[in-house]
Amino acid sequence: MLKEDEGYRKGAIQFVAEDESLLQRLTGKIANSGGKEEDGENFYQQGFVKLHEQLKKGKYNGGAIRGYFFSICYHLWLNSLKKHKPEPYEQVPEPEPDEQDDPFRQFEIKEFKMEFYKAFLKLNERCRNIITLKLFIRESFSMDEIAKMLGFKDGKAVAGALFKCRKKWKELL
Repeated sequence: MLKEDEGYRKGAIQFVAEDESLLQRLTGKIANSGGKEEDGENFYQQGFVKLHEQLKKGKYNGGAIRGYFFSICYHLWLNSLKKHKPEPYEQVPEPEPDEQDDPFRQFEIKEFKMEFYKAFLKLNERCRNIITLKLFIRESFSMDEIAKMLGFKDGKAVAGALFKCRKKWKELL
């Protein structure tokens, strides 16, 4: 029913657009999750396009439209992070052949690895488990597999936790 009602779609989008606090909440949430305020503004705009598509396809079944819109924007941002996934932390550049003979360079590399490991050990057990299962095992597990192993609700919950754990790890370094 909502799918065919163009007036409803326009009204819903206008209702969301008039709520200025949504943009502030979204930019704050993204900034607190390690993103930039500009990301929040960009995904806020993209969210309107996605909201229109969702309403047109009949994917919205009622409820809090502002919460639905906020969720769309936040998940668009999370999905963009997956596309631009940084290299795993374990990939420390190997020294050049001429550097292998340099004892000072060898010491620097060893010291860096130790600091990296010490910071890892400062993380809570949950973070260490998630990072180990996702980044340190050659055949890394999917987010859904990790969710089952560690008792998370689903893969999205693991992805959010992994993001926070990586952020904390970077802070410790």
